Amino acid sequence: MRSSSATHDSPQRDELLKKSKKLAIITIIWNGLEAVCAIIFGLFANSVSLMAYGIDGCIELLSASVMLWRIRAEHKAGKDGAAEHEKVACRIIGVLLLLLSLYICIDSGTTLLGIQDKAQPSWPGVILTGMGLIVTPFLTHGKLKCSHKLKSGAQHADAVQSLTSCWLSLTAMIGLLLAALLDWSWADPVAALLFIPITLREGIDAVRCK
Repeated sequence: MRSSSATHDSPQRDELLKKSKKLAIITIIWNGLEAVCAIIFGLFANSVSLMAYGIDGCIELLSASVMLWRIRAEHKAGKDGAAEHEKVACRIIGVLLLLLSLYICIDSGTTLLGIQDKAQPSWPGVILTGMGLIVTPFLTHGKLKCSHKLKSGAQHADAVQSLTSCWLSLTAMIGLLLAALLDWSWADPVAALLFIPITLREGIDAVRCK
């Protein structure tokens, strides 16, 4: 016979899973639009931080898709039955974070060494990253709450993806503004590099399923 606490915990967990699913769907829609715009603006402006922002949007979209897969697995097999899906989802999201770190290192490094042309001003990019600073904090907050209550490492790693997007929104916008207003072309790739410690640490932790 199930205990009363277990009876109450199951509906609560179902509600948390539904909320997590909604957050994942919103993330997929928002980041799909954001990634397309950022990559287009980044190509026109030759902006490393905008390109990194767009690729981060693609990675965050994939991360949210992995979370949807993990949530569906729990709906079908229950919490215990989805334990292996949790580990796989956590590792996939961790690898995505590490790939993002590698991309930023290569692209920023080649720009700073003069192998690529310097970034051009991009006011559409400034507006886009500013919008990201409005939307992604809400997604991050919701995902972090869900990850804590669900005790899900995969959900936490997905929340870090959104947190990383917040940080990149800020650094990219600052870099773009400095490049546009002061002609500091180095500010764009340097802004992207500031992002590396977070993605690297969290990516390694996620791969290890911490």
